[in-house]
Amino acid sequence: MPTIQQAIQRAASRFAFEVVEILRAATLAEIAALTGKGVELLAPAPPAGRPRRATGKGMARRPARSNRRRRRGGGKRTALEVARLADRVVEYLKAARGEVAVSTIAEGLKLDTAELALPLSRLRQAGRVKTRGHRRSMVYRLP
Repeated sequence: MPTIQQAIQRAASRFAFEVVEILRAATLAEIAALTGKGVELLAPAPPAGRPRRATGKGMARRPARSNRRRRRGGGKRTALEVARLADRVVEYLKAARGEVAVSTIAEGLKLDTAELALPLSRLRQAGRVKTRGHRRSMVYRLP
């Protein structure tokens, strides 16, 4: 004769099996309607990866890097400054003779990598440099 614990476990297993069978036969819309959330349950999940930080009033800002050169007044760079920096990058690539990562260019020019983003983008648009790779693994070379 089975003990009461065994009888409860058997009944719970049968119940769980029947619920799973019912859910397998149901459509996703029927299941969503049961939860009371409706269509929200059918919405795609947010992308995997690191969650974005909330920004807005009262949020603490990250302090500026100490090795970053600060422009007087903290304003935008002029088109002339960007063009001069782009020319320096081209000269560096000529001397390097090969594919070079942005971190290596920044090191060679004694700049922060963030300061090179705009000049490198402009050089790519103008066709003065070619790239290989994506995002952090991108390397630059002369055409």
